Amino acid sequence: MKYITLFLVLILTGCTTTITRPSVEPEENSMQQMSDTSLKEGELLSSGDQQWIDQSCSRSLGPSLWSNCVQRETAALKSGVPDISKLSIENQNWIQSSCSRSLGPSLAIRCIQREKAAIEAGMPDISQLSQSQQTWLAQSCSKSPGPSLYRSCMNRESSALAGVDSLRTQTPSQTEKSAKEDSHEKQWNCRAFLGGEVVVKLAFNGKDGFVTMLDREYEGNYDTDGTTRIWYFGNSKKTEYYRYSIELNASGIAYLFDFSDAEKDGSVKPQEMLSCVLN
Repeated sequence: MKYITLFLVLILTGCTTTITRPSVEPEENSMQQMSDTSLKEGELLSSGDQQWIDQSCSRSLGPSLWSNCVQRETAALKSGVPDISKLSIENQNWIQSSCSRSLGPSLAIRCIQREKAAIEAGMPDISQLSQSQQTWLAQSCSKSPGPSLYRSCMNRESSALAGVDSLRTQTPSQTEKSAKEDSHEKQWNCRAFLGGEVVVKLAFNGKDGFVTMLDREYEGNYDTDGTTRIWYFGNSKKTEYYRYSIELNASGIAYLFDFSDAEKDGSVKPQEMLSCVLN
């Protein structure tokens, strides 16, 4: 009975209850709003540029990556595509074939900037090389990777060929001398104590000593006594020992001894005093 009474009261008082279901915005509408927001700054772009962005930024990336892609490519296009119209038709075609539009605006623009700079910097002059060497370079450095990589390859390979030619122009004695100098552990240039030109060069490699005195080269023995370095060199007519020795102390002062002028007791006085500097 009380339930009937409560029902009548609710009807008489006009109380009603409405249950509403929350609406769910379709994902397509959400993506459309993001598209409108992301492209708001790109309204001044041409239809071709907007189509290029659409082709570069697939919606399969998802909302966040897609939005970042659109913003990045839009900014790249608004910064402008480098003007290559002043280059030759051949170089324009070379850049365009190296920088495909499939890279997307940002990567394509950076590619064009890089390749244009390489062409404007100029290619290395290889006219001094022989025809066979030029052909070898052409086979080693393909133009297909683009101007910048081609230029780097040509610089590297032409420098290598120039270095080989330089070695070929040296006489065998020059080549041998260069190899010896490269193997020296240390080398000193010595002048007369009161100044002047370099008259003696000293070097060593292990126990082998090398001396150049007045443009004449000697090979002999190298030794040390405390902080003094000693070179023995030059053939002696009187004995089986070396004719000369040079003793270099830690302060850079060297003394030249000539044992052909030795006294009867074997003593010998310094013939020259030199001032030496380590190279």
